[in-house]
Amino acid sequence: MSMKSTAKIRGFARALVTRTLEYEFERMPYRLENISNTKLLALFRQEFNCARRVSKEPWYPVQLQIEPSAACTLHCNLCPAGSGAGGIMPFSTFRALIDEVGDHAITAVFWLWGEPFVNPKFPDMIAYAHSKNMGTVTSTNGQHIQTKEEAERLVASGLDNIFVAVDGATQESYGRYRIGGELQKVIRCTDLIRQAKESLGSSTPRVNVRTVVTKANEHELSDIERMARQHGADVVSRKTAAVLDYARTDREDQFAPDTVFYRRYEYRDGRRVRKTARNYRCRRIFKRVTARWDGTVIPCEFDHNGISALGKYPEDGSFMDIWKGDKARAFRRQFLINRMVNPFCMDCPLRDRLQSECTIEVLRLRGQEST
Repeated sequence: MSMKSTAKIRGFARALVTRTLEYEFERMPYRLENISNTKLLALFRQEFNCARRVSKEPWYPVQLQIEPSAACTLHCNLCPAGSGAGGIMPFSTFRALIDEVGDHAITAVFWLWGEPFVNPKFPDMIAYAHSKNMGTVTSTNGQHIQTKEEAERLVASGLDNIFVAVDGATQESYGRYRIGGELQKVIRCTDLIRQAKESLGSSTPRVNVRTVVTKANEHELSDIERMARQHGADVVSRKTAAVLDYARTDREDQFAPDTVFYRRYEYRDGRRVRKTARNYRCRRIFKRVTARWDGTVIPCEFDHNGISALGKYPEDGSFMDIWKGDKARAFRRQFLINRMVNPFCMDCPLRDRLQSECTIEVLRLRGQEST
């Protein structure tokens, strides 16, 4: 058992006494108070099995990854879903998932490939998950929170953390990657969230200004940090650009940064090779339900085409029926034997990550030192 796993288990023991669970997800903090034994048991069982390097038939998932919307108004380069098309998840579908699993789950992750705020019911979804005492996090391109009322509705939902994509300090550099986006809208989004937090007396959601480092913006990283400080962000993070073989790889050379430190991959003789031989020990299929907007359950967010879909709600039963169904069991068995038979596992960008979730730098802005 690793020291990290041992520390986690000790943390669960403390939570049993204090009824408070503090943890990190995507290197952002969460604090759940008055946590139930049901949630702690689910989390302990999951982590204990992972620490022992065994993967028994899962009980309940401890993470819910939810796609509020598959639609997006932008056409970002290197994004496999950057087409603008897609549907939105009905609140009834979302509520069915939360009602089944929310008493056991720890974290609700509100993102997949679309823009969550395209769904007009999205703040209500956050509030419903928050009512189940779950940590909540989302990511946005910052184009949709443009009024005081929208920002206050978001803050009142109880959202813990929000990642805001800022991929340039000028419209020219920003627009190279976020095609169709306006940098001034992103700035307005962060300003409105800060103002709403002040108005409502809330410390959340914490705003993480995240930059996908590319050739167009690598010289502007210090400017982006200054801009984030000016507009009230809590954290700045920098992430390597992932390129999937089923994305538009012919454009990759336009976006790979010149600075070697910020590259996800190495380039030899005009072709991309893995930067490290890291053996990423994935446990997503054993701990996380990933539900697309239409109720389809997929084994991983990187299976964005649903080629290994495990089932669809409600046609194939409840979400837990699908989570423990024949397709899911067969997938997990094959995953343990050789997960590389899955194209999205073969191309998984997390296998090349430098640090947690491919985030290479995190700068905490509010009274904390850079880490």
